[in-house]
Amino acid sequence: MNIMIDEKSGGMAFWSGITDVPRDTVHAAAAAIGIEKYVPEAPPASTALYESMEKYIAERFGKVKHQPLRVLRTQQPRTFEAVRCLRGDDKNEHKFLFSATVQDDGSISVLATNGLHEVRDNGCAVSEYVMHNDVQELVRKQLTILPGPYVTGILCKGLKRWGCQALNDRGGLWFLPQEVVPLYRTWAEHLYPTGCRFTHCEVTVSHNPEFVEHLLDNLREEVVQGLNDITNDMLNAEGGMQDRSIRIRLTKAESFLAKIAKYEGITGVTLDDLRTVAEQTKQALAVQKMLASSL
Repeated sequence: MNIMIDEKSGGMAFWSGITDVPRDTVHAAAAAIGIEKYVPEAPPASTALYESMEKYIAERFGKVKHQPLRVLRTQQPRTFEAVRCLRGDDKNEHKFLFSATVQDDGSISVLATNGLHEVRDNGCAVSEYVMHNDVQELVRKQLTILPGPYVTGILCKGLKRWGCQALNDRGGLWFLPQEVVPLYRTWAEHLYPTGCRFTHCEVTVSHNPEFVEHLLDNLREEVVQGLNDITNDMLNAEGGMQDRSIRIRLTKAESFLAKIAKYEGITGVTLDDLRTVAEQTKQALAVQKMLASSL
């Protein structure tokens, strides 16, 4: 969808059909637009096995009152046992379910089960073969797949970095300054084969006063909340703030000022109220910095 474009154009970005995506695909998309640092690294194989076993026993064997399921580390590296904890008055007992280990490449082995080539618990019996395959698939996903919320979260970090403005609380609708549109389109093209749909429509800000009002309302909310957080941090810092903390918050305040200037240019609206608050916050931080250096 295209609407009239002029020197104050921008883009509306939103997405749908977001699914789990191979980590390598997400990394390639992120690298193409310079935000690959936001893509989380694959977890260690031991972490993948631990979390996969937790997920598996919860889904397969279910809850029993006062008998929680647990995954415990054994003496051997990258090896865990799944148990059901039987809580008692003065001590607990553990009902063994199965144990498994994992290699660095993610391949797992089931070491022992509480039945003959099967696991029995809570009225459910699962063969060792089926259980092995199920847990192995969960480990594979942990190591090679990024869940949909991670995928959109990576993009949102990039959008924030580029000075884009979220238009709703959930962050699924954004205004993109015109210079960011090519980056967003590149991301969308990389993810298109996965079934994820990152959509963009162009808008002319100067021809949409109601949109400008909505855009600036969201900007004000973001900036005021961010500056309030900085102020509260200063007020709650016992004995004053440390130099590093001050520098981090000064950088945030300066980024808010830069964003205010950007959106003044996009909308043609002067935001003196926001600029004043941001400058006052910077001045307060400068005082904190002088106090810290005098100690």
